Amino acid sequence: MTLQRELSLEDLLIDPIIGLVMVRDGFAPEDIRRLLGDVAVRAAAASPRQTQPDTPRVVQQGCKWPNAA
Repeated sequence: MTLQRELSLEDLLIDPIIGLVMVRDGFAPEDIRRLLGDVAVRAAAASPRQTQPDTPRVVQQGCKWPNAA
C-alpha cells in the first residue's frame, strides 16, 4: 500500500484539466492564489470562536421525535 500526499495548490494549478476549466470560467492562476491568500489572512485574523462551526440545535438539545413512545 502506498501513501498518497495531498496535492499542493501549485500542483492543482498546473493540472491541464483544471487549467481548461479555469480558462472557461474566466480565472487565472493568479486569481486563485490571491483569493486563497486573502482567505488565509482573514482566517488568521479571526478569533478561534469565529472559525468554529455552530453546533446544530439538535445536537445541543438532543433529538426529540414527536409522538415518540
